Amino acid sequence: MKCPKCGHDMAIEDLSGIEIDRCTFCEGIYMDAGELEELFQRKVEERRGILKRMLGI
Repeated sequence: MKCPKCGHDMAIEDLSGIEIDRCTFCEGIYMDAGELEELFQRKVEERRGILKRMLGI
């Protein structure tokens, strides 16, 4: 899969059971349909940890 922003390759990363696509060049993060909703249905503490890992903070 290619990044819709810059056209470079995408890598699939697993974040607590949710697969996200991250661009290997521009670090853009993309989710498939339903994955963002699944993330927001998780407990607040777990959701914060996932978002911190996703953003690298």
